[in-house]
Amino acid sequence: MHLEWHKLECLMGECLDCGVEKKFPICCHESSPSIDWKVYWKCFQQEVIRMNEDGRPKKKVKKCFKETSSSTFLTYLHPNIQKFVKHFVARW
Repeated sequence: MHLEWHKLECLMGECLDCGVEKKFPICCHESSPSIDWKVYWKCFQQEVIRMNEDGRPKKKVKKCFKETSSSTFLTYLHPNIQKFVKHFVARW
């Protein structure tokens, strides 16, 4: 069995040899709003289900299915990529 261990600097996006910009280049055609490529994806979002007695919103996490252009998807994905790497790639 082969276990893969990742350096902490890489997982945190602090490594000079890797990171989102180097390992996840975005093609200009994928990110162009003028190109209408449809992408089907899902994400988790908080949804307000009611207001608490103290006036604060009570929320729950809901899985959402989306159909958007590739540029909209990449706009959402790019700032969240590092969180994804830390959550799903890290094996401690």
